[in-house]
Amino acid sequence: MLTLDRRLALPHDEVHGRVFVTQPEAPGRYPLLFLLMDAPGVRPELFAMARRLATFGCVVAVPDLYRRTLRDPQAAAGLAAGARTAMYHHMNALTAAQVIDDLRELRTLLAREPQIDTHNMGVIGYCMSGPFAIQAAAAFGQTMRMAASIHGVRLFCAAQRSAHRVLGRLDARLYVATGTLDPWAPPALVDGLERSLREARCRYRLARFADAGHGFVFPGRPAYQRAAAQAHWADLAQLRRQALPPPADLP
Repeated sequence: MLTLDRRLALPHDEVHGRVFVTQPEAPGRYPLLFLLMDAPGVRPELFAMARRLATFGCVVAVPDLYRRTLRDPQAAAGLAAGARTAMYHHMNALTAAQVIDDLRELRTLLAREPQIDTHNMGVIGYCMSGPFAIQAAAAFGQTMRMAASIHGVRLFCAAQRSAHRVLGRLDARLYVATGTLDPWAPPALVDGLERSLREARCRYRLARFADAGHGFVFPGRPAYQRAAAQAHWADLAQLRRQALPPPADLP
């Protein structure tokens, strides 16, 4: 399936084009899916992943969540190349409230376009954005029909920002993928998260990939595990079929 790419700007953003949007080339009205970046920031690798998700039958938007602290988008290349001190600075300055505000603004912007169904949405977060995906789904209520956290952090911990604290408000179908060798998601954390999911009576699937570490989805990383990465893509495709309606004809 061919996709069409473009760039958008959020209102009040000083830099134009910090939102990447891709969608199927075929005309139709498609559900909206947000892809939330991991700590190294927006980059071509994430855009390629967005295009793959678009082939599931969605419009996919990738916002630059560092827009408040990273004034020069070109500097994001340094984060992806391993500028860890700067990366942690931007990551630790970001809050769930800011992410939710960005998604609300982006939804309002995209709701003007007839080919995008902003009443049927989903959100996927990788690594640092795993908890943000869950928190955003809770904030949007019934319009956010699916959420996924892939090798997410801070999913179950003592901190107030822990994602498990909002599970009682979650209406979306949830998919959580972790690796058994991920130091950011040790077995005790994942066990605690699953207890919370059951207690909150969430509709969820928890996938624990054996011998997979943190970042197992990304081919350029030492932790890449092809079998787990491919399984996660299949799981996301299934989640989209379960949770989001198929594309419709334009009115």
